[in-house]
Amino acid sequence: DPKWYKSEPIWVTAERQDVRTASYFWVGSEAPIKGILPSIVKEYDHGFSYEARIDSVMTWLQLPEEIRPHLVMLYFDQPDSDGHKFGPENPELHKTIKYMDGILGKILQGIQELPIADDLNLILVSDHGMTSVGKGQTINISELLPDPKNVRKYFRGPVSLLHLIDKSPGKIAELDEILKSIPHMQAFKYNEIPERFHFQNRNSGDFVLVADEGWIISSDGRAYNSAGTHGYDPAVKNMHGIFYAMGPDIKSNYKISTFENINVYPLICELLQIEPYKDAPDAPEGKLEVLEEILMK
Repeated sequence: DPKWYKSEPIWVTAERQDVRTASYFWVGSEAPIKGILPSIVKEYDHGFSYEARIDSVMTWLQLPEEIRPHLVMLYFDQPDSDGHKFGPENPELHKTIKYMDGILGKILQGIQELPIADDLNLILVSDHGMTSVGKGQTINISELLPDPKNVRKYFRGPVSLLHLIDKSPGKIAELDEILKSIPHMQAFKYNEIPERFHFQNRNSGDFVLVADEGWIISSDGRAYNSAGTHGYDPAVKNMHGIFYAMGPDIKSNYKISTFENINVYPLICELLQIEPYKDAPDAPEGKLEVLEEILMK
């Protein structure tokens, strides 16, 4: 549903400026955001092997220039899927990471064999990190509330959003005092939600509860069915994603400080030599100056 997306993604910005794009399972690319799809888009099918996906991408990059995509996005669900299943410290996940390292090697080898290899920039990103979920580390929030029936919605996991039925100041104040006394979590009224969460909107609820790393918030006390998860405070280092970039326009052996991944959007615009979408309510918030230092001048 394109209405779910509240900002303009990079492929829409590129396509509006006549730069062809292609997506192999990139999240969101199947939705016609602003009525626009990538020039080439694959409908998600978990059964497609990673090797087959890479082969298709390499074929796209060998198309005649007039129809060749200049931005190609490729998504893999691993190691996220096994990170949830086994947890980040499990040897089984280490096997998955080793396999994915081989997949990355196949991508690099495929690029090196392309006629346009010297003109390609490659960016590797993730949208989050992963941490272990501790056994028995579940906060049964419904047992701790003075009036559970006053809560219309719960969400189970590292974060829980409480939507109240009675939103009177007295009820808010009473609940605020109780929630802030519960150990192993933080509680924020709507107007207290930290800026770093980027989460003040109509879906946030009256309270946002954020568990400490490794803890889970539940409305029924049931154990969490994943050994690993994400969604904690973005200040937690284990929640940080990865960012690697290489190519003719990228400096080699250069390390940068931690940044928010919204800043990848203007970087890609700069690499494609297109104008970022800006000065509009739904414009991406990233700034080129955050990552500009990695670019070759």
